[in-house]
Amino acid sequence: MLRYAILACALAAPVHSTAERGRIVLNGVWRFQPVAAEAAPVPEGWGLIRVPGSWKDAARTAGIVSRGAGRSWEGFGDGTAAVWYDRPVQVPAAWAGRRIILAVHRLSTDADVFANGRPCGRISWPQGEADLTDAVRPGDSAELRLKVVAVADAAQVLRVMGPGAGQQETGAAALEGKGLIGDVLLESRPSRAWIVDVFIRTSVAHRELALDVETAGLPRSGSIQFTARLLNPFGRTERVLRASAAAPAGSGSVTVAWPWPDPRLWEAGAPELYELVLEARGPGLDDAIRRTFGFREFAVAGKHFMLNGTEIRLRPVHPDREQWGGAAGTVEHVRGVLAGLRYAGFNLVV
Repeated sequence: MLRYAILACALAAPVHSTAERGRIVLNGVWRFQPVAAEAAPVPEGWGLIRVPGSWKDAARTAGIVSRGAGRSWEGFGDGTAAVWYDRPVQVPAAWAGRRIILAVHRLSTDADVFANGRPCGRISWPQGEADLTDAVRPGDSAELRLKVVAVADAAQVLRVMGPGAGQQETGAAALEGKGLIGDVLLESRPSRAWIVDVFIRTSVAHRELALDVETAGLPRSGSIQFTARLLNPFGRTERVLRASAAAPAGSGSVTVAWPWPDPRLWEAGAPELYELVLEARGPGLDDAIRRTFGFREFAVAGKHFMLNGTEIRLRPVHPDREQWGGAAGTVEHVRGVLAGLRYAGFNLVV
């Protein structure tokens, strides 16, 4: 049986604000203007741009909504290296006593973050966070402003690499997208101990789910009680797993694992996914985190490629830049390119 194995980036669709769960999605239309000689943006110079989106190749992408006016816009175009982003946000009163974090899921390439005019740190490619706790007040409106710089990290890059003399070619480095090109979220977290992140390890061969959970701020070592709820794409709970593990004081990582004899497999053409809601309670810790994942395992067995234990025949293609270049920030374009390649008989994009 032919199975399609399309390799593509995960594209997050905009969702409604979920302040009661400690997260507000800030995707949408932001104000923006190029950075000029002035120390701050000009009040009358704002244009509008979508987030996620790019100010490069604006004619081919869902990026710029409208341009502003004034001296800062003179010479604006694909080569512009820095712009200001700005938007107001209402900080929920229920977040009082908690840490307030700005999380940028994809950025090209660096951003200095300000809240109510106060500097709150720098975020660098590919993603990162800034702590806004000391600059905002729960229950009040706050002004978020980011100075986003988009500069390639190398002057020259290798374009073609061959085995013989003269078969190597270099060219000028260039960025495919510029700006806030991924989701942007405002989150609240416990003021003391919290879950920093969770790394999900699935095994199709062993039918097992394992979690490496990173914690921080634990006042003392002790046992952490974990409850993992697994939701299907409709938000219904399919499975509840519980385990405990000893965690060190301060920062550290613990691993918990469970057998899972019958998971829905993420097959080619059938991206079966779960949402993990992981709750953790322990010494000074009462936190939860959400992640999306799937059971998918690719292996090489001699001359054969295996997907989830079944042989898959790969027919690769490398799209040219003109075909792929308009995809930055446009979900519909990505889906259209992949559907066209699949219709033509290809099943792997490299």
